[in-house]
Amino acid sequence: MPATKTKTSISSNRHTSLPYDRNSDAGSNCKSAGKESALAKSESKLYIIRSRTLTGQGTVQEIAARIPTLRGTSTVEAKVVHKPGQSPEIPEVVKAPHVRTLLLSGNSSHVGGRELFTRFMNALQLPNAETIAILWPGSSSSKSEKAIYNFLIRAGRLENLKTVMLSLQCCYRPGLKAYLRSPQAGHLVSLCLHTNADVEAEILCVLPHRHWLANLEDLTLRNANNIEPMFFLEALEKRHAGGRSKLGFVRITAVKGLLNEVVERARAIGIEFECFRSVYVKEE
Repeated sequence: MPATKTKTSISSNRHTSLPYDRNSDAGSNCKSAGKESALAKSESKLYIIRSRTLTGQGTVQEIAARIPTLRGTSTVEAKVVHKPGQSPEIPEVVKAPHVRTLLLSGNSSHVGGRELFTRFMNALQLPNAETIAILWPGSSSSKSEKAIYNFLIRAGRLENLKTVMLSLQCCYRPGLKAYLRSPQAGHLVSLCLHTNADVEAEILCVLPHRHWLANLEDLTLRNANNIEPMFFLEALEKRHAGGRSKLGFVRITAVKGLLNEVVERARAIGIEFECFRSVYVKEE
């Protein structure tokens, strides 16, 4: 069966279109407005657009300082950078009730930067978020990933969070398993997990269960090339047999492609089953 490679994106209602692209830095050089925008432009390459969109790149401290200045239904799409010698101070609480879409990208390999990002995740409160993407590849730690999963659980408590995209090392398996089984994840409609880790056990034990990921319609697993398509199909069939038939679109990485039997059996239960034929490698 020919494979289809589909690019996952974040869409949101805002005045300025800022497409999500893993191969580029988040955001663009947009004209700033107001005092906060001028400050951002001069110090950190962060830009506030019409008081509703924060974009560009900056340290976690700079991002944390500007998020509370956003007004109305707002969006944050920023690349996190670590600057040697930057202050280790992070506010204990960063409240962002207006933010509906959050995309944070960067690299977790720098130990100092990872520690600061961990503290930022522990401080950030997005009770009304609808879409969250944490693109944080590289060497990680259990402490850092635990903070990310706990952040997602907090953000999903009001049941508004419907779309989650994660790019992680997935070194903290208990945290991933706990999140996928959480009531908050049960309200997700779309989930994308990008990792090189072997997460077959964590994924396949969740799919058939009647209460886990119950509202999921779209599932993407990128680079997890260790998942056997037939085993995955059997988990999907168990899910369908239990009356959980909302899931309609699945993509996994399978460099050898998918057998016609797998595709046809998936379609028989209302699921379009596609695959990536190559392992994704980011171009520097």
